[in-house]
Amino acid sequence: MEVNPERRWYNLYSRIATPDLHEHNDRSAVEKYTKEFLDDLGYSSVTWLSPFQLRRLEELLKARLDESGVPEVSQQDAAELLKSLPKESDAIAERVLAVLSKRGIISNDSESLRRARNVLLNDGQFKKLADR
Repeated sequence: MEVNPERRWYNLYSRIATPDLHEHNDRSAVEKYTKEFLDDLGYSSVTWLSPFQLRRLEELLKARLDESGVPEVSQQDAAELLKSLPKESDAIAERVLAVLSKRGIISNDSESLRRARNVLLNDGQFKKLADR
């Protein structure tokens, strides 16, 4: 996908009643365009978070700051916190398993939980619903 660099800002702010990039381009082209756009803005590294991951990061960040007693975290600590965030599908699967196990619907042993987790995470419909 070739996009005229001079029109990038124009396209960003003139999107009324226009389709999104992903509606007319494949995923790799959109990702390439997005990366180039962010690079042009000076962002070498950007992490996209779901609302769930953002809430979880805020909780982890508050706990880390309370624990350390300093007003901010280091870049290394921030990177560790971001890497520790679960995918939404993993968190949903863990919650489903916890509820089913607590109610006695599935066994609480590690092998049963592992197998049930794999069944959920490999189910196509679950993936579509959980990974928005």
